[in-house]
Amino acid sequence: MLKIVLKISSIFLFFSFFSCERDDICIDPVTPKLIVLFKDKTDHTLSKEVNDLQVEIDSLGVFVPYGGVQTTDSIAIPLRVDVDETKYRFIQNYGDDTNELSDEFTVNYQRELEFVSRSCGYKTIFKDVSISNLSNNWIDEIEIKQQNILNEKEAHLNIYH
Repeated sequence: MLKIVLKISSIFLFFSFFSCERDDICIDPVTPKLIVLFKDKTDHTLSKEVNDLQVEIDSLGVFVPYGGVQTTDSIAIPLRVDVDETKYRFIQNYGDDTNELSDEFTVNYQRELEFVSRSCGYKTIFKDVSISNLSNNWIDEIEIKQQNILNEKEAHLNIYH
């Protein structure tokens, strides 16, 4: 009887160890953000910082602050995944009532879902990127560097000011 119990226990332990699945942890890239570089309008090769920048995104009043005491020459901001455009308002010298300037523009694109893995699910990639409705208060020009936003390895837009 003891032999039978030991054999059944051994078989049970054998199958319990080999029937486990590996842990599913998402380490693959997810939906990429829009990478923006700020450049000098007179010399397009030079980076130019923006003082006290705040970025507002139109989706449900969500604000992405980069301002306060911060100065930056590049940012990574999300694109909306529920529609084919994202409207932005970039505010320079945010909080300075006499020097605050804002520009609005729209980034248009086609969304495409791409399967990443079982643990990560799907990510959205953005194709055929274009810019419209730039208000030109402090931003002179926006150059599209990448027509398709597939990852965050390179800049997607240059903003000249």
